[in-house]
This record gives sequence, structure tokens and C-alpha cells, in this order.
Amino acid sequence: MSYIIPIGPYHPALEEPIHTRLVVEGEKIADAEVFVGYNHRGIEKLATERNFLQTITLVERVCGICSHSHAFTYAMAVEGINGVEVPKRGEYIRVITAELERLHSHLLWLGIAFHIIGHDSMFMHTWDVREGIMDALRRRLEHPALGYTMHDDADDTALIDYYFRHHGVSVKPEDLVFTPGVVDSLLLAVHALTGPEDKVLIQTPVYGPFYSVIRRAGREIVENPMIETASGRWEMDLDDLDKKLEGVRLMLLCSLVMGLGTSVGGEKIIKSVGMDMVKLEKYQGFSADLSAAFCLMLSSVFGIPVSTTHTKTSAIMGVGAVKRISAINFGVVRDMVLTWVFTFPGCGLISFLVAKAFISIWGI
Repeated sequence: MSYIIPIGPYHPALEEPIHTRLVVEGEKIADAEVFVGYNHRGIEKLATERNFLQTITLVERVCGICSHSHAFTYAMAVEGINGVEVPKRGEYIRVITAELERLHSHLLWLGIAFHIIGHDSMFMHTWDVREGIMDALRRRLEHPALGYTMHDDADDTALIDYYFRHHGVSVKPEDLVFTPGVVDSLLLAVHALTGPEDKVLIQTPVYGPFYSVIRRAGREIVENPMIETASGRWEMDLDDLDKKLEGVRLMLLCSLVMGLGTSVGGEKIIKSVGMDMVKLEKYQGFSADLSAAFCLMLSSVFGIPVSTTHTKTSAIMGVGAVKRISAINFGVVRDMVLTWVFTFPGCGLISFLVAKAFISIWGI
């Protein structure tokens, strides 16, 4: 003869509301029906209003005792939707972490079972073992680096697909060289572009590994020291550079594009915003930086696309208006706003013409 034993949705042995109907034949459970959803918190609905990154913090709050399992399954779902292949090293780390999760989860419910039947000593012993596993998980995941990923064919495919979809450029796998860091890339470049005992020029002060990379490659270092001006800026010594370029095979430049941008227009921009538009005192500059950083942080948290330049400029106008509105030079503000308006179509037109030129010249 079989009996149906209902349990829940509220029962001292249940940590969360759930209803089960157990079909029992003597001492044997022959069948079970499980009914969930008695405590619906609307997490799915909340997730629809967030992007992929923002939802991570949401799924981590599904369960307070389940470690990373919900975030784990969410990440796998996102990877499946986007066709992302996890590197082998990532899969190894996941398997190890998931096994630790499985162990601590079983120990958790075993301890609860002992507690329910009144065997609190075994409950304490079981959870003591579980705490060791949880501590091991916490110590490993709190470490700032989980190590470098291993390169495989999936990386080549993802990179080639990205360049083709976003830029219309066809890249061959043999054209790709993966390195574990910048220093290794510099060493490969020195070996590829120079020969033994060739001269390599660097501009000091510079990133320290530039020296070691050149020495390890067996090349001669040629230094072109930069000049520090009275205002604290560093400038190229072009006369010294002209003298030392003779016989130099390679020149390593640090932050070339940023340096060119700053040298061409950086000083003018700083003068326009920090002096012509509003004459800033030190406390005003600090206030503007702090408020802009706060706005950018909030925008990043909520996934709102904003312009750093527009945010900083608006913050400077705000601190300038504290004493009086007339302290702001609205002529400069007008010119800046017009520049912002014309930048979007202007950049779009230029990029269109450049892409057309590439297509016509190289037949891409």
C-alpha cells in the first residue's frame, strides 16, 4: 500500500518555501512531486532591465548560501547566447571550483539533516569541515590574479571574426602573434626588426623594461634624454635626436599617439577650458574632478554611455558658476558646443572617405 505525504510549503526542515508530495511505499519513497515558486522575487523581471554586466550582481543574490553556482550558470548562459568559447584554462578552473561548490553544498544539507534530527554535535562537525572548503574558495578567488589564459584556436577565430565584422578586414591566422604581455611583445619586435649588435634608440625617462628588452636581445642602447621644462613638462630634444639617429635601426616610443595629441592640441585645450572659459582656483579644480568622477562612475554602474570630455567640461562650468554666472565665458562655451555638434558628422564623413580610399586602392 502506498501513501502520499505532503511536506511544505512551510516546514521546520525547509530553509525556503517549497511544496513536495512524496509517494511512500513502506519505508521506500517511490515517487515525488516538487512544486516551487512560492516565494517569487521577480529576479527575471529585474534582469530584463539590466545589461549583461549589471545582471551579475543580481544573480549573485539569488541565494545567500550557494556560493557562486548561480553566477556560474548565468555566465554559461551568456556565453551560450553570444557563442563564446571558454579557454581550456578557464574550464579547468571552473571544474575545480564547481567541485568545491558541490562538496560544501552537500556538507551544508548534511549538517542541516543532523540538526533536524537533534544531533547537533554532528551538525557542528560537518559544518566545521564545510568552513574549510569555503575558506579555500574565498582565498583563491580573492587573489588579484587567476593566472594567464592558454591560447588556442578559438582565440584566433574570435579575433579574426571581430576584425571582419567591425572593420571589414580579413586577417589570416598566421598573421597573429599572441604574447603574455607588453614586454614579451617588445622583445619579439626587437628581434624581428633588428639584427645582432644593431642600435635601438629610447627616450629617457622611459618604462624600465625597455632597457632590459634591448639588452636581452643583444642590441646596443642609444639614449635620447628628454628635456624637463621650467613648468614641469617633458619635451623631445630634437637636436640631440638628430645627432643620435645615425646607425639606429629601431626607435621605441612610449605612448606615441597620446604624446602627439597632447603636443598638438593639449595645451590649447587646457588653456581654453581651465583659463579662458573659467579661471579655476585649486579648490574649484578639485571639486570639478570629484563631481565628474562621481558622474562617470554612476554612468558606468548603470550602463549609460556618456562622454568624458562633456562631463568634465560641464563640471568646470558648474564650479565656475558658484560665485556668479558671469564668471563663465559663454563665448568659449558656445564655440565648444558648436564643435561637439559638428564633430559627429565630421568624423563620420572623414572615416567614410578614408574607408572608400582603402577600398579603391587595395581592393579590400
